[in-house]
Amino acid sequence: MESIFIVGYPGSQKKIIGQMLSARLSCELLDVTKLIEDNEHKDSYEIIESRGVDYYERVTEYNIKNISHKDNVVLIGDVNFSDNEFIREIKKYGKFVYLKGEPKTLYKNIIDNNEKVLKLSNDEVTIENIKEDLKKSEKFYEKVANAIISIDNKNITTIFKEVLGYYNMITKLICHIFIK
Repeated sequence: MESIFIVGYPGSQKKIIGQMLSARLSCELLDVTKLIEDNEHKDSYEIIESRGVDYYERVTEYNIKNISHKDNVVLIGDVNFSDNEFIREIKKYGKFVYLKGEPKTLYKNIIDNNEKVLKLSNDEVTIENIKEDLKKSEKFYEKVANAIISIDNKNITTIFKEVLGYYNMITKLICHIFIK
């Protein structure tokens, strides 16, 4: 198996879907945000506040390039990579699933799950601000995505089944190619 990358804006349910998928596939779950926080000994907000968004995205890029890229479920969150060369490079590491939600859905999930949005402070988390911030990140998510799965009006089980269905489809394709 090659790695499955789950990307999406905060509130897209990446973490729970990643946990379910890694448990189902008996593989490691790597959360790039957690790796950065562990390496820097600070939470993401402190890193961004002290070093800036550009630094945070460079560190994210470094961590993505330097993790093991086999047999993992990898979570990539609130980033905005515009470097097409980097995007081409990371697409070699595995398949990317973009969990896409409308700002209203993302807002509800952020509030319900007490999530944080890296580029917005807690008092700036509004549907309108998510909509504006999402415009930047969505370009990266759509460029890198092998599959886009809408999370709107769906429960976790339905979203998970769609992600697992995509995984099963690509696994069968790969097996079919190698068997021939």
